[in-house]
Amino acid sequence: MARSRAAFGVGEEAGFDADRHIITDAYTGGSDNLKKTFDVAAKHRDERYNAFCRAELDYARGDDVLQIGRLDVGTARRYLRRSVPRDALPQLAVQGLFLAVQAIIAPLLQWLDADRPLDRLRPSRCPVSPMPR
Repeated sequence: MARSRAAFGVGEEAGFDADRHIITDAYTGGSDNLKKTFDVAAKHRDERYNAFCRAELDYARGDDVLQIGRLDVGTARRYLRRSVPRDALPQLAVQGLFLAVQAIIAPLLQWLDADRPLDRLRPSRCPVSPMPR
């Protein structure tokens, strides 16, 4: 938390309770307008999480729970299998293909085009004067 405040969007005055995984006074550093009361905050579908938030968080101060997840290929596959309808899989594959083209193939083709200047990566060619004899 000490080195990652910007990633969490909290200011220097925010604290961290490592035992409870609670960021205290979290809505500082530009996120003040996100502070909500318990009644207004979105609720979880599992009441156990709502009870935890009600008991552990000081909504007036602006506490928040630090949630960290880990995603690997197996977890992503299980999530997609559970969450994406079977008839949507072809569309998802097409979108993945477009993302791959935009992120990998198009930049690679641009890089391989030696006649095209790429700002600092490849300055435009200057005309070379013939060397004197």
